Amino acid sequence: ISLAVAVIPEGLPAVVTLTLALGVQAMRQRNVLIRRLAASETLGSVSVIATDKTGTLTRNEMTVTRIYIPGQEFQVSGVGYRPVGEFMQDGQTVDPRSSEGLTALLRAVYLNSHATLTQDPPGILGSPTEGALVVAAHKAQLPILESPPPRVVWEFSFNSLRKRMTTVYDEGDRINAYMKGAPEVILPLCSRYREDGAVQDLDGAARERFRSAYERFAALGLRVLAVGCRTLPAGIEMEE
Repeated sequence: ISLAVAVIPEGLPAVVTLTLALGVQAMRQRNVLIRRLAASETLGSVSVIATDKTGTLTRNEMTVTRIYIPGQEFQVSGVGYRPVGEFMQDGQTVDPRSSEGLTALLRAVYLNSHATLTQDPPGILGSPTEGALVVAAHKAQLPILESPPPRVVWEFSFNSLRKRMTTVYDEGDRINAYMKGAPEVILPLCSRYREDGAVQDLDGAARERFRSAYERFAALGLRVLAVGCRTLPAGIEMEE
């Protein structure tokens, strides 16, 4: 007992507490707040911190920044939910309405989203993902924004089994279904694609080209969605 008392000095608890307090103070000078002194000791062995906190590190806002259609790629400027931004291609500003494929894609995601844009304050009502899609459509000033939307015939909501959302519209002379979801889910369901105004069969080479495009976007840290559409035959029955 005497040896144990001699080995452990009486001032050790105070020294440890003082040392940890000095560490906490040093970290506070670097804008790091620590609630418990013991946490500073744990942080001494940490080399990488991966974290996310909505409202602190992020704002829970999503923005469309890249758009790929067969044969073309666009960059979109602007952040948040203000419908202000430009569409660029190879560093040059372009009119999004001059590209048939781009306007068709933006029209499809606009019709296949529940989010709505609010003006005062600028924001969205709905999910951040769909809000970003709706804002991109407003940036392009699509004609559909100025006219009443077509009538919804049916909707297949997103779920963990389907991993995609589909909305069916009666557009007068035809019934169109618009679908969006994960690229690895949408691509296998497609049989054709449109490029330069022409519809072509989706062969193996085209599938690999599109797969490389969305994998490249994913490698940049972007969340990637694929969009598809189909004209349905008249009188088709809807089933879940």
